[in-house]
Amino acid sequence: MSHNSNTTSSLTDKVLQLPDPSKPLSEEFVTETYTFTITPKTTIKELKTVLGNHGRTKSGNRQQLIDRLVDFANKTEEWIGQYQARPKRKRGEITGGRTHSAKRVALMFGENEAAVGFPNKQQGVDQRAIKPPTEISMMLVDNWTDEVLEWCTNVDRRADRPANSIEAPSSNVADSSDVGPGISMPPEEDHSYQAVSIRRMQRQLTQLERNVFAKLDDIADRKSVDVSERAHSTISIRSDTVGNTQPDRFVSGPTPSLDLAVSAGSQRTIPTEHLRTVLLDDEPLTFDKRQVPDPPLRHFSDSLSELFSEWEKGTILKVSGTLIPLKSWPVIYQRRIGVKCQAWELLKVTWGNWKFIVEEKDDLGSEDAFWAKYTYPDGTRASYQQILDRLKTNRGERDAIDAAAARTYFGGNLACADANGLFLYKKKGALTVCTKDEAVAKKWRDLLHRD
Repeated sequence: MSHNSNTTSSLTDKVLQLPDPSKPLSEEFVTETYTFTITPKTTIKELKTVLGNHGRTKSGNRQQLIDRLVDFANKTEEWIGQYQARPKRKRGEITGGRTHSAKRVALMFGENEAAVGFPNKQQGVDQRAIKPPTEISMMLVDNWTDEVLEWCTNVDRRADRPANSIEAPSSNVADSSDVGPGISMPPEEDHSYQAVSIRRMQRQLTQLERNVFAKLDDIADRKSVDVSERAHSTISIRSDTVGNTQPDRFVSGPTPSLDLAVSAGSQRTIPTEHLRTVLLDDEPLTFDKRQVPDPPLRHFSDSLSELFSEWEKGTILKVSGTLIPLKSWPVIYQRRIGVKCQAWELLKVTWGNWKFIVEEKDDLGSEDAFWAKYTYPDGTRASYQQILDRLKTNRGERDAIDAAAARTYFGGNLACADANGLFLYKKKGALTVCTKDEAVAKKWRDLLHRD
């Protein structure tokens, strides 16, 4: 396919032939093109969009953008650099750890994947040839679907039974009865693909059945705890009404709260992979990470008094029956716990701003002292954003002073031996000296606190 560099249709218009970024490059290294006309009405935004689609630099004035686009249209040999390279891997590579899975993939989908050209790096879509399903693959999928649907129907029927009639599943997971009705198991010596698939399905259905019974047991435990708690409340009311006329031997000892009882009952049924334990003020809190809600969407910009209260004694977040103070939210949502990480990513900057404000109040000693500092002479209190701006300015000034003190102390060489590598960090495998005042000041303050 030939490419025209550009064709002048008038004294001012430029007609360019450019590679279509939405089309792949064929295996013969031929790509489809489209026509882009530059007129006096073509805006800088349009030029930048076209350059961005082709991975070109988008800075400069209008004439520089036009020259860059014309140069790209003329140099067709550079077009190939926009496309992804041929992948080195092959479908179903039979390595030591993937031997069996690779053979199954090759049996189902073939030895090679037929790619239709090379997609564009910027906005191309990886297009692959659609291979029609084979007779054996359709048969396996149909059989598996019918068996799973039939088995799930029976599970739903068992779930409708009363809680006191629930029986735990048999511990013999190898028994063919655990697989579900109507599924005949192949002999153990059968290593065909269909036999392996059925055995895998057996394990999956057995695990599903265990999870269902665990959920039902949890519901039964909660109901029994609720009944016992109500009974205890009734006894307590009667005892208070009778007063001292009852003998001492009838005074019952303290009964655990409902939340603690539920937590203890739940721990027996929560799968290990979902069980989490954290420390809140040196007290352990155990919970099911699946039951933790998203961080509450609250704004304290109009009520800093509520922020100061929530920071120490929370009322808006409850986990496993325990109220979580605002200061401890990162303990619940920290990444290693694996709870609502994406939701916390959106909130953690706002939480950090709350922390700066509360720390300022604590440094000043009281809420009254805080407002005495952040109230204008006319009696108007500073707004939420004005307070944050002033705190940011104060932090910058403090960091500059502390960083200067650190550099002076070490003679302007933070990498010297006396610093013991305190101001060094690894970047791409190489040690690098901290240069930003914020980082230098933080390490300097840590050093002073240790000493």
